[in-house]
Amino acid sequence: MKPPEVVTLTPGKRVLFLTKDPELIRRQLSGELDLQMKDLRVEDLLDDINTDAMTPAWVCFDYKPEDIARNAYAGLIVNGERLFPPDALRNGNFEVIVSGYRKGVGSSRETATQCEVFSGIKLAVAVSFAPIHAGNNINQGLLMGTHEMLARLQAGEGVALREFYDSYDPITQLIIQWGGLFPFSKAVARGDVQLPVPHNAPRPMTMGEKILARHMRGVAEDARYVKPGDAVVVDVDGGYTHEFTTAQVHYFLSQEYGPDYTITNPQKFAVFEDHLIYADEVTKMRPFMDKIQTLRDMQRDYQRHTACRDFSAVSLAEGGNVSPGICHEVAREFIIDPGDLIQATDSHTCMGGVNNALAWGVGATEYANLVHSGFTTVEVSESIRFELTGVLQANVTAKDVMLHILLHYAKPQLTLDRIMEFTGPGVRTLSLDERATLANMATECSARTAVVEADEKTLEWIAAMRPGIDVESLRARVVSPDPDAEYAGGVHTIALDEIPAHGRPSRRSRPRHPVRPHQRRAHRRRRRGEDRHRLRRLLHRRQDRRLSLLPPGGQGSRRRRPARRRRREILHPVRLPGRRKIRPRQRPPRHLPARRRHRPQPRLRRLHRLRPRRLRNRRPGHRQRHQPQLQRTVRTGQVVAGLTADRCRVCVHRDHHGVHAGDVREGEGTGGGVGKLPDRFDDAGATDPFVLCDERDSVVKGCRDDE
Repeated sequence: MKPPEVVTLTPGKRVLFLTKDPELIRRQLSGELDLQMKDLRVEDLLDDINTDAMTPAWVCFDYKPEDIARNAYAGLIVNGERLFPPDALRNGNFEVIVSGYRKGVGSSRETATQCEVFSGIKLAVAVSFAPIHAGNNINQGLLMGTHEMLARLQAGEGVALREFYDSYDPITQLIIQWGGLFPFSKAVARGDVQLPVPHNAPRPMTMGEKILARHMRGVAEDARYVKPGDAVVVDVDGGYTHEFTTAQVHYFLSQEYGPDYTITNPQKFAVFEDHLIYADEVTKMRPFMDKIQTLRDMQRDYQRHTACRDFSAVSLAEGGNVSPGICHEVAREFIIDPGDLIQATDSHTCMGGVNNALAWGVGATEYANLVHSGFTTVEVSESIRFELTGVLQANVTAKDVMLHILLHYAKPQLTLDRIMEFTGPGVRTLSLDERATLANMATECSARTAVVEADEKTLEWIAAMRPGIDVESLRARVVSPDPDAEYAGGVHTIALDEIPAHGRPSRRSRPRHPVRPHQRRAHRRRRRGEDRHRLRRLLHRRQDRRLSLLPPGGQGSRRRRPARRRRREILHPVRLPGRRKIRPRQRPPRHLPARRRHRPQPRLRRLHRLRPRRLRNRRPGHRQRHQPQLQRTVRTGQVVAGLTADRCRVCVHRDHHGVHAGDVREGEGTGGGVGKLPDRFDDAGATDPFVLCDERDSVVKGCRDDE
């Protein structure tokens, strides 16, 4: 709906303030509280609201915006509960939503805007908005204002619509005035809008500028010159969607243009089934399989309705589906030609730049508009050029080149929102797949897109992929930069023969101690036994401190366990009051199965990260904070740490025998008895704890008299 020339608050409508205090938000949602901007500070409002919090991924399985709005802000969780219950925003009668700094950070999902618009929100107020989120707001017709404007509105004043769009380019101003992208496109089709046309004198242009100038709508051939910052309306050659976005595109077109809508040039537009092809095999996806199947069915309906190219999955006789391939890879093979302007709903659409084309990703609303009308609005971006020379070394790939660019050019933001162009003799030494990597990773550089200079190898590759194509017609569409073209990001020379391999070699490929082939098995055995030797040396040193260790021969419980749960004993120290003691724990075997070892061997682990575990069934009032736990049972008579029997008590914990921690057993054990300690422990300190247990005991504890 077209907004009024003077914006005011609707009587009876409310304003929702997303405060840092969740209780205030709850009271506003329940209708108990209405706040005023004059009573709050910007610092009291939430900052950096993420689009994932506005619409989590599971919400995006719904394709209808009105269904998405039911779970608006479902990702805001406080103390394990949703801050916004279902339908809370829609039923709250809100017209304005207010936040702090940088609203809409995170992913570029358009559903974050849809959840607000279809809940009745007409104005979003924040100090700043993330650029992509701001663009989605403009396309959906959601006005964006400041806190000062809100204070005036709550005071009863009206704010002129011009104040909401003064800072934008001429075409964006028209989109805001018409209330969104769809109303604007309809007005253009009716002839109600006079599109602004840039008037530039002839100038040298980059490859990206040449492609945009070639696609300008309503401009004479001799006036097709653009410069960075120009807002232009351009015709789109083609594009594609996948099953995550096609359903929403189909729904938008049906709502805006009726069930009999058509698209322009169906053979240059396509649908792909690749993003959710393995969803049936993912456990976490099973609760959403009905919605996922709906997305697939909607895509098939869209393809039959529009007669666009179909790259859906193929069902196999033995069950399962096979996808024709990844959408941006298949598109460069069969859809994109040199000099094309391509728009698609995939973040790696920029991979099409390997074919000497200009391509980048858009949202579902923008794609639905351009696939029906055949045109879109674009602001000409600045460019940065990389002149490649030399030849790559052995084991160095195009990804290493992009990692070099990421480090030295993208990190300082030289590629930010710019068109990356790759030229030079080094490009001709790369295969088409390596060049595709250069274009594909432009999105990792936060660039607008990338364009690779074409040569005969490019044309031959396209002709090989599409038999019967006219190579001469492709050659006529190739673009190259003018010698004096201006690059705001500069022209940078990269010597390919100086690029190192950035990938870290795997553990198996890294050089180790030289071992001859006939010595490899013995060498592995020595490395396996190395930990045991280190542990033995450690235990010998601890013997001087009057610590005795549990022999590794005890078997404990006679219950049979599955092979995957077989354990072996590991010794590590536990901090006790005034003393360090080594107690056994259990870990799965790493080398030989446990059944082949009649005596489990100890293995050294990192000692400083391990902590004593607590008793499970504690009895109130017992001090067990510092008591070590024996994770496996041992035979009667085995001593872990010795001390004189007359200065201690035995504490036994048995879940299945009814004996609890803290029970005193003096002079006898639980079945086998304490018995007499060995003579070699008679001189042990009285403060040292000790543990004795019976075969039937599951957990045994030792403590001192004062505990």
